[in-house]
Amino acid sequence: MPNKEESSSLRVVAFWPSSPSVIEEEDWKILKDRFHFLKIEEEGLVHGPASKLPYLAMDDLLQARRFLMHFNSDETDLLWAVRGGYGILRWAGMVVDQLVKRERYPVVLGFSDVSLIHILLFNANIPSIHGPMINTLKDTSDESLEALSSVLKGGTFPSLKGKRLIGGRASGRLLPVNLSCLVSSIGTRLQPHFQRQDVILAIEDHREPLYRIDRMLTQLLETGILEEVSGIAVGEILLSDNGNAPLLETLLVDRLSRLRCPVVYGLPFGHGLSNMPLLQGGSYELDGESGWLSMP
Repeated sequence: MPNKEESSSLRVVAFWPSSPSVIEEEDWKILKDRFHFLKIEEEGLVHGPASKLPYLAMDDLLQARRFLMHFNSDETDLLWAVRGGYGILRWAGMVVDQLVKRERYPVVLGFSDVSLIHILLFNANIPSIHGPMINTLKDTSDESLEALSSVLKGGTFPSLKGKRLIGGRASGRLLPVNLSCLVSSIGTRLQPHFQRQDVILAIEDHREPLYRIDRMLTQLLETGILEEVSGIAVGEILLSDNGNAPLLETLLVDRLSRLRCPVVYGLPFGHGLSNMPLLQGGSYELDGESGWLSMP
């Protein structure tokens, strides 16, 4: 992670892990006002073979090579995703065995579908930051922007306060992910490796109906994956059917109460206005009694 001495010289690449677009003017203004200490290089639009499918921007292999070009470069300190995008799932598995071993890696920053990159880095014991993408800055709270700015200046990651669902206390490596992406990784080369280690799983999602949240949690329960974690931290789960929002807590209790680990929900990270930065792979403590998720 960046330290205070390095923050003013961090070499940042703003990259598109899925289809290239433009950084919107409002987001550029936030970058200049709040993250002026960073040296940001906008990734140029890459020309190459287009996908044969209309919902994909370009060839999967080209996407994988673009990521590796930046991630394996000595010239990159921070790889900040401009946006997410479904296409990440198609190429992320291609880079699993292509990460060059080194003492220090660039830090990947993003959330949503970028969770798939967080998972592959978790499996490789390489830290990254779950936090706002560049094109979501304008939709992010001032408190979250300030927290991210502080982290990138070498400060500490914030402690987050949620609500008790299941009591108890846990500690372990943190894996913050989008729930849909986590489920998509099951049975693939990207599936997270939880065995023989203490892990706190942090999940969020949005634009999903209540029954799909139920289905995804049920699948994770049936695979036994949730039995392997030490604690579960639930961030913002924004439903597509807002009328069912009051039932979310009922669903979480129904699905997760069988687990023998603490569960906290309502933590300020994910697709809502509050999207506080979290250190993937960092050592965290989860207090199911008080609702705090924090680094020791």
